[in-house]
Amino acid sequence: MGIVAGTGLYFGNLAYVRAQNEAAAERQAAPGASGTPAAATPGWQLGTDSLYATQQVGAAVDKSGRIWVAGGLTDAQGRHGEDGVLRPGDRHVGPGPDLPVPLHHAMMVSYQGTVWVIGGFEPRASEIIGVASARVLHLNQSQTAWIDGPALHHARGAAAAAVVGNKIVVAGGRTAGTSPAEVIPTEVFDGTSWHDAAGIPVPGDHLAAMSDGTYLYAVGGRRLEVTSNTAAVQRFDPAADRWVQLPAAPGKISDAGAAVVGGRLIVAGGESIGTVVSAVWAYDLASSAWSALPDLPAPRHGLAVAALGNTLYAVDGASQPGHNASTRTVQTLTFHN
Repeated sequence: MGIVAGTGLYFGNLAYVRAQNEAAAERQAAPGASGTPAAATPGWQLGTDSLYATQQVGAAVDKSGRIWVAGGLTDAQGRHGEDGVLRPGDRHVGPGPDLPVPLHHAMMVSYQGTVWVIGGFEPRASEIIGVASARVLHLNQSQTAWIDGPALHHARGAAAAAVVGNKIVVAGGRTAGTSPAEVIPTEVFDGTSWHDAAGIPVPGDHLAAMSDGTYLYAVGGRRLEVTSNTAAVQRFDPAADRWVQLPAAPGKISDAGAAVVGGRLIVAGGESIGTVVSAVWAYDLASSAWSALPDLPAPRHGLAVAALGNTLYAVDGASQPGHNASTRTVQTLTFHN
């Protein structure tokens, strides 16, 4: 494949970006999911390259407004960048503590004031997708070490995860090995323990996930193979333990990045049959309609996407199908009322 899971420093490190001092105020001023949908500026802006060329990564924003990116797949030669992920106007970057094990296709969320890494795949010998993990890790409050939290009931990688209210919701994903299987049960963490919830109606892995604070939204995904991508848009209500189907995405897509900005679900990039896409779509929660936003300047899949206020960040990813051509690209798209 030309790409292997990195080890040690290359694989386990986190790169982070410190936001501008105004980040907290900006987030408070940003329109919520129930407010007027924001409009995109004319196009994407190029940021400073991230610390490592990685793909199949997640992202989470900590309580001080920094974006953390963990694990991933690197180049076969183990090359990595020398600069960090950077938010415009701030030059403070650097690595975080190593993950205790190499992981890729893990889920990341911000919860209880810190960053969490959930599940994923661990390499075994020459097998990149060696085993699926049920492990749940979170940074300590000083952000100097990883702590084990309660493990998932169902080991899974390439799943969907988001914080809904005061709960973490994990849905979809798949196992590893010679006979991988879809993971059907949804799992909900209430701050103390995990419990199984209603299974996702259209199973899949490599889903895009986001939350508006009330629901988890899962977009696209694949049925184990990229040839079986779906356009499904599924909404989960943890309070009612119920899934609802929403209007399908404009196309069948997997391995995209996603976030909620100004009352819209934003889905960026992804992988289709034999190709990587640059399309960016928005689903308006008020009108239940899809629209197109400015494309990514170059196609990417397996990228991390996060929102800080009215700015969407697209970090790393791969420019070729499969596990090839990891990138260090960071780009931003800013919205206005």
